[in-house]
Amino acid sequence: MHYLLGLTPGGVQNLIQVDQYLSFVMAMMLAFGLAFEVPLLIVMLNLAGILTHERFRKWRRVLIFVVFLIAGSANPSPDPVTMLILGGTCAVLVEAAELIVWCHDRRRARLHPDPYAGLADDELSRSTWTTRAAATAISN
Repeated sequence: MHYLLGLTPGGVQNLIQVDQYLSFVMAMMLAFGLAFEVPLLIVMLNLAGILTHERFRKWRRVLIFVVFLIAGSANPSPDPVTMLILGGTCAVLVEAAELIVWCHDRRRARLHPDPYAGLADDELSRSTWTTRAAATAISN
């Protein structure tokens, strides 16, 4: 708010009403609060198994761009300084979320290795067919 008041030319007085000031402060708090929830959402999607580190790594540039785009549009003031503060801190938090996602995927791969990792396509389909045939024979 101090920055915006500093943009006033000389000889002009700002008359800010309390309700306008409070609505500005509440909008800033809401924008910053929602923007800081994005890294938490990323980590929660990873813990649920929806977002992997490979997919995150592919879409990382787009995600950083979207973070700055949302920071610019959610920012109630038109000044670029507040947008850069919001976008920069959110970008740092998104990078921290990427580190958490990477560590969690490594831990998941170490604790639960993929049983089909070394099989070729024809071997995988044969083992699936054998499993289904055995399950059908047991049920009959």
